[in-house]
Amino acid sequence: IKNQDYFLPISVFGEGTKRAVEIIIEIIRNKGRRLFIDEIDTGIHYSRMKKFLKTILQVAEKNDVQLFMTTHSLECQQAFAEVF
Repeated sequence: IKNQDYFLPISVFGEGTKRAVEIIIEIIRNKGRRLFIDEIDTGIHYSRMKKFLKTILQVAEKNDVQLFMTTHSLECQQAFAEVF
């Protein structure tokens, strides 16, 4: 949030933000291991999917985590193809 100099609880944000933070925390917790994420796109708006996937991949690479991700979403599959 722009122009704010204080922290807000994660609970004030939408489900997509909470889901993204949860996944990032799990990646960091599993440093040097493998992480399986079912329905990676749950809660993430299709318009933000590419940026979300890029961020997840950067965090996973930095933490040496091999990701296994599933989805049934065509938009997410298309974003996978573009990001990878």
